[in-house]
Amino acid sequence: HQLMLDNQSTSCIPFDASETQLKAAIQDLDFVGDIDVTAKLSGGEYEYTIDFQGDYPFGGGDWPALSVNALHFGKGDCDPFVGGANHKATILPVRDDTTCVNGSLNTVAIVASSSTPIGGSFLISCGDRSTEKVGVNSFASDVKSVLSELLSSAEVIVTKHVTETNGATWAVSYPRSSDDNCEISIDDTFVSGKNAKVNAYPILVVKTSSSRNDSSGDFRIIIDGQSTSPISHQA
Repeated sequence: HQLMLDNQSTSCIPFDASETQLKAAIQDLDFVGDIDVTAKLSGGEYEYTIDFQGDYPFGGGDWPALSVNALHFGKGDCDPFVGGANHKATILPVRDDTTCVNGSLNTVAIVASSSTPIGGSFLISCGDRSTEKVGVNSFASDVKSVLSELLSSAEVIVTKHVTETNGATWAVSYPRSSDDNCEISIDDTFVSGKNAKVNAYPILVVKTSSSRNDSSGDFRIIIDGQSTSPISHQA
């Protein structure tokens, strides 16, 4: 079979290609520099992980998706498959961006909930520092004000979402600092209501984009080796 990258095709690649063979075939394409290839055989299936290093020279630096050349998949210029049936190849693009520590944001959800009408106040801490008491009915601007002072930052962003009758959620974003990367924690001792509690949870931010505004398809989220089912880009 052949693989394609930005309308360029590799030479024919054996179905059981070694890491070295697959790496050499892809690196023969124009503009492909250093890549890492790992191979794994599982249940009769050959699985390869291909990591492209650096930026693509065109299209804003984002690498185009690798694809299978359907015209030369067990046919065309390539040898036909022998044995088996319903041969197919599936490619799942995985984007892995590493952001410098000082350029990324911490994102946290502060969630207040209760089985009955909630009242009182809570404290927000970061390291050994704490805010003044924050009322459970506080506006986003109030929470932003105390957090800006706590974190010594004017770049704190807070939005409030009323999620249920007896509670609310404040979504908080603030700059990550390599010198003081403390985590937000909550003291809800002074909150009233049946089963009342206030907790801080990390937020996972997933963004999909396309330079041509022609996005399609699905993606998966992998956490500690476990993968979700396919999620539509329009979810």
